[in-house]
Amino acid sequence: MKKKRKVLLLLNSLLSGGAERHVLSLVDGLDRDMFKLSLAYLKRQENLLPQVNAERLDYLFCCEARNGFDWAALRKLIRHIRSTRPEVVMCTNQYSMLYGYLARLLAGYRFELIEVFHTTEMPKNANQWHQRLYHKLFSKCDKVIFVSKNQQEYWLAQGLRLKQHQYIHNGVDTEHFRDSFSKVEKVAIRNRYGFAESDYLVGVCAAFRPEKSHLDFLKALRRVRDLGLPAKALLIGDGPTRLEIEAYIRQSALEDAVVITGFQSDVRPLIAICDVMVLTSIAVETFSIAVLESMALGKPVISTAIGGVPEQITHGATGFLFEKGDVDALVELLLRLSDKPLREEMGRSARATVVERFTLDRMLAAYEDILMEKDVLTSGISRACST
Repeated sequence: MKKKRKVLLLLNSLLSGGAERHVLSLVDGLDRDMFKLSLAYLKRQENLLPQVNAERLDYLFCCEARNGFDWAALRKLIRHIRSTRPEVVMCTNQYSMLYGYLARLLAGYRFELIEVFHTTEMPKNANQWHQRLYHKLFSKCDKVIFVSKNQQEYWLAQGLRLKQHQYIHNGVDTEHFRDSFSKVEKVAIRNRYGFAESDYLVGVCAAFRPEKSHLDFLKALRRVRDLGLPAKALLIGDGPTRLEIEAYIRQSALEDAVVITGFQSDVRPLIAICDVMVLTSIAVETFSIAVLESMALGKPVISTAIGGVPEQITHGATGFLFEKGDVDALVELLLRLSDKPLREEMGRSARATVVERFTLDRMLAAYEDILMEKDVLTSGISRACST
């Protein structure tokens, strides 16, 4: 029997987010006949910890990193690496890449360092020193995996010098994210949240963070209602901007039209009861898993045309795209999708697109090839693994 490759998956935290959920999908789906998996996270932020399938892992541990860089957390990571000797350390985003690189430098033996990058712009608060540091670290990785073509092209244009690079689109389990809820179940769920069966219900499934720009959506909703369409909204999630969002709902007299669910471990029934899903992010969505999940559940998605979203949504066929911050355009699109036959047709096309192009199995197969080195890339050459 062929020896299994030891792979350590390293990420910043287990906070709810697309990058973190992406790692959990690798834990759940990578072939255990091919790999021995471990999972390490740097900071003890653990919303998603109950969703970690620990039975599929040899080790699961937190490095207990505090804010900024934490040498004690690095030492803990190095001790683990020396004792378990992974052949591959796969990091998620820049912070964990820094720890992964230093661990390889100091652990006393060489392992393959792979970076899975989910960002398409440095944070605005990142200073030039941080930017130079991370540019240098990217060049030290054996492979860099982007999650969309637009993202890859953006970073290569910024002058990143990479040994090997490619993009692999995120994927979702299209059987798990299938709308199998009966009409009776949907009515019951709507009633539980105070919505009627006949309500035009618009959903937003995103962490409550500034870059998600929930207020743009609420401004559009207020205007749609002022124009005579009594649309209502379900905000699925939680986060640091919740108080600001709640204050705006009160100030705009939207209390009877908007419900906030808080954090949900299973978003499927909530997306299923919505007629349309919206994403108003103003910072780049590199390749939104939330968009894929909504599309797989048969929902048309209205989203800002940023990052990899135009690779997911075909404007006018599976949803609509608009420029970030353009509340006028969002109002118009919400009004258009109040047409039930139109949104149902687009929803069917949305699911068909995910089934054809963005399945979890397709994504997992591409990562397995990378981890098993079945298709080693020529230095500096990119290869698309999206379809």
